[in-house]
Amino acid sequence: MRFEEKYFTDFAFTKKQITDNLNNAFRDLTIARRDPILEVKFNYAYTALLKSGIALLSFYQVRTKSVPGHHTKIIEKIAEIAVKLDT
Repeated sequence: MRFEEKYFTDFAFTKKQITDNLNNAFRDLTIARRDPILEVKFNYAYTALLKSGIALLSFYQVRTKSVPGHHTKIIEKIAEIAVKLDT
């Protein structure tokens, strides 16, 4: 799988770091489920999506660079990996 250097860099994540990244996503998803305010639900659900993408990328030993457009690239990589796993 190819990762654009503009948005991603190799990084040696530990198993704990990967697990922590995933737990951060679950925490935000829990907040999104529980909060009654629609805007809060949306914001936390979106953040959970991004954090789950970060967790997935950390599993692949790739870190996202903080540059304009990196949120979009995380979502694109989630989709690309999902399609690859589905085939």
